[in-house]
Amino acid sequence: MLTVDHNISQSTIHGLGVFSNEKIAAGQLVWTFSPVVDREVPIEQLLKMPDHVLRMFARHAWYVKERGTFVIGLDGDYFMNHSDEPNLTDDGEHMYAARDIEVGDELTCDYSTVTVVEFDPNKGHAHAEDIREFYTKIFQQDAHQRVTAEVGMLAPISKLAQLQMRSCA
Repeated sequence: MLTVDHNISQSTIHGLGVFSNEKIAAGQLVWTFSPVVDREVPIEQLLKMPDHVLRMFARHAWYVKERGTFVIGLDGDYFMNHSDEPNLTDDGEHMYAARDIEVGDELTCDYSTVTVVEFDPNKGHAHAEDIREFYTKIFQQDAHQRVTAEVGMLAPISKLAQLQMRSCA
């Protein structure tokens, strides 16, 4: 949820953008998650949706890897554009003004930090790709990391079991 007064208007960056209706001081909170305004959707539910819904989430929502969910806002943040020099910083839970922002300035963030699926940080712009394939990659990476972590946690247990087996022999 954007915590500042804003409007949606034509952007020089891309399509529509979010513009401030008030002066914002450097360090001021500009966005925070609100379950009333922001929708968090588990990736498993998204995979059951038609392709056009997946494309909308890929373009306008951000992936929260730690929870395996996508968050999409119902207010103006839906139209926030990327900038290589954004005026907002993101700490994962909140966005703050990186510098003073004037009335009429477009609010921007770094899509590679926020993890917008259709944004490729190597290319510096949104791109089209097979959305379901991307989601499959996310699942495979997450599953591999979970298995690796679980095996790592079991290693001390198996060493203990080996020691116990030796002492029983």
